[in-house]
Amino acid sequence: RQLTELREALRQWQAGWRTPIDAIRRRRVADTLRRSWRRKLVDSNDQYELTIEGEQVGALPTLPAGVDFVHVRRLALRNMQLPAIDAQFLSLFPNLVDLDLSGNQLVQVPDGIERLTQLRRVDLGNNRIVMDETGSQRLAQLRRLDTLILSYNPLNGMPDLSALPHVRDVRLRSTGQVDIRQVHENVTLRAHIDLRDNRISELQREMRGLRLRLQRLNLHDNPLTESSVQYLDEARGFNDAAARGSAAYTHEVVDEQTRANWVMSR
Repeated sequence: RQLTELREALRQWQAGWRTPIDAIRRRRVADTLRRSWRRKLVDSNDQYELTIEGEQVGALPTLPAGVDFVHVRRLALRNMQLPAIDAQFLSLFPNLVDLDLSGNQLVQVPDGIERLTQLRRVDLGNNRIVMDETGSQRLAQLRRLDTLILSYNPLNGMPDLSALPHVRDVRLRSTGQVDIRQVHENVTLRAHIDLRDNRISELQREMRGLRLRLQRLNLHDNPLTESSVQYLDEARGFNDAAARGSAAYTHEVVDEQTRANWVMSR
């Protein structure tokens, strides 16, 4: 009966196509959902998964009550032009350990993610998310979280992850970060934090524990002041300011001929 109801819900959703290519994409999405529900899709570790990538349908189907994906451990909905993920849809996947919603058009941390308490890895990169108190509180409920990817979002803020003991990897590349103090206070000291391509300019020596934190910060391509560069290199044990890996190190500019030669060699 559940399979019949699932097929009917997907059929109705497919019927809402707007262009021929949209019809094709909806058919592929529906087929993947159906196969995943029937336990036909597994990853390289024989864990059940549901992966849809590049099918730019803009919205997901509403599935009937009683249909769930409790067996699925990894859900990836990438590059689908989704402006939101419905909390009811996420609730169908209560046992996820890995959630990848990268490359969509999300403007906030999805409602309902806080109830997926087994999550260890969350990728929300390359969206349009602006971090607010609600989004921060949702992420703070994920007590088993190990990896959080928020890179390439206009966050202009930092979620409070200080109560999450297992966080080891936080990626905040190009997210508009300015205040290193906020980052330092909101993430456990043992985590590695990618802060490349932000707007951080000052490192404050008086911040408790910052020296230990600097060993796990990637601050490349930030407009650091000269004194901050000196402090960063000192904390990391760099004596040569020009050495690769130092705060002041910059990549050589690639000229057009070098780029052309590299392209031709591929």
